[in-house]
Amino acid sequence: MAYVHATEEWVATLSEQARRWLWTPEFFEPLLRDGEDLLFRVRPAFLRLDVKPDPKSFEALRQAVPATATVYLSTSASPLDTLRVAAVLSHARLLGETPTANLHPLTGLDTERLGTTTPDLVVAPTMALPADRAPIWWTGGVGIYATDGAVAPLMPPPDSPQTDVAVSDVRAADGLLTFTTTFSNPAAEPWTSQDWLVVTADASPWEALHDLEHGQAPQWFAGQIIPGIGIFRSTYEFDARVGSLSVRDGESLAPAPSSARELEPGAWLLVMRLREGRGRTHIFPLIRIVVLGDGAVSYEVVGKTLRTSSAP
Repeated sequence: MAYVHATEEWVATLSEQARRWLWTPEFFEPLLRDGEDLLFRVRPAFLRLDVKPDPKSFEALRQAVPATATVYLSTSASPLDTLRVAAVLSHARLLGETPTANLHPLTGLDTERLGTTTPDLVVAPTMALPADRAPIWWTGGVGIYATDGAVAPLMPPPDSPQTDVAVSDVRAADGLLTFTTTFSNPAAEPWTSQDWLVVTADASPWEALHDLEHGQAPQWFAGQIIPGIGIFRSTYEFDARVGSLSVRDGESLAPAPSSARELEPGAWLLVMRLREGRGRTHIFPLIRIVVLGDGAVSYEVVGKTLRTSSAP
């Protein structure tokens, strides 16, 4: 590393110690300032510093992951965040695909197909895996999840949403699924809307979600839960084949307004989406759907409620 390009906005996010180093001429020589942009030459004295990196830093992540580790790059995480992590962990064995949509990385990253490999680490949206498996490291909306304790946690996990959704009384017959959801919202946090989507399940066994916030859902259904505090229980009938979701009201069924198209053969997820007034979105994948080539469909409740939070 010979030079550092920084912006004033990025410098403001650094720790107090890091900012002191940056403005110490013995460590960094200021070369150029153009508005918000700054350019420094790295001095040899800085490279000789023997300091343990901040656990929240990318450098701490790089040092914690051995070269023998396998790292799966889930397609559900932000492409830019995934590229940043992939670049930092390029010394490890990367599985999956490097996202390049609308991005033009200058350095190529070698990846392999996931296949049947069980990776040591999974790069996925923050809290996209079961709630009892917290990320060992996270930044923004992306987290690094370790399987079987492959890497020890570097930092505490992000706060979990206080809302929760449980599925019960599940019955499936002739392609029709009946189930009950219990939605719990014990906190006084404001939320503005609830709806349902069917989204593509990731090809990995980790059930991470594809770009949900970017219009990739082939089926959408309006929600029926009115914003409030407490416990709300509803019974639904769902038919993935025709794209219908109805809520039971006594002896009658009320179809939910929808925008749906026929599902292609493959694996899908029925998820509940909850939007908060603070501009955050919580995703609760509840039902796994498998559509076969002959049109047959099967359903399975997700073993543990999956959650992901992202800022639109």
